[in-house]
Amino acid sequence: MGWDGLGLDGRPLNEEELFRYTSGRSVHADVDADYVPLRRRANDYLIDREAQKTQSFTGITGLSEQDACVQDSQGRIADRTRETLTPSDEGVVRFRKLIMGLARDLANGKQPDAAGKPCAYTTRSGGAIAAEGIGLADVMQARFGDPRGVIAKAP
Repeated sequence: MGWDGLGLDGRPLNEEELFRYTSGRSVHADVDADYVPLRRRANDYLIDREAQKTQSFTGITGLSEQDACVQDSQGRIADRTRETLTPSDEGVVRFRKLIMGLARDLANGKQPDAAGKPCAYTTRSGGAIAAEGIGLADVMQARFGDPRGVIAKAP
C-alpha cells in the first residue's frame, strides 16, 4: 500500500483503522509501484462473483474502487439528452449551464472571471464530529476561526 501507517494526526493507526485500510474499507485505493490502482476498469475491478453472491453486493473490494466502477459504468460520455431531471437536480442544471457558458465564452476569447480570482479556490471540503448540542457555526468557528468557515478573504 502507498501509505506510511500513520493517521492524519501523526499517531500510529490502531488495529481497527489498520483493518479498515487493509481490507479496502477506506477511500484510498490499493495501488502498484507506479500508483496505478490495482482494481480498475482495465481488469474489471477484479470483481469476485462468488463474493458478490454471498458477501458483497458489488463483489469489488475497496470503497474507492466501487465508486470508480459506478462512475465508469455510466460510459465514457453520458447521453444527457435521455436524463429525467427533477427539482432536486437544480444544482446540477445550474452547474452545467455555468460550465457550458464559460466554455462558450472561452471559445470566443473571453477569459473566465474566476481565473483571475485565486482566493476563490481556497474552499475545501471537510468533516467534523461535534458533541450533541454544538451548532454548525460553533464548529466552523473552532475549526476555521470563522462561523461560516471562511479561511481567506478576497482582496
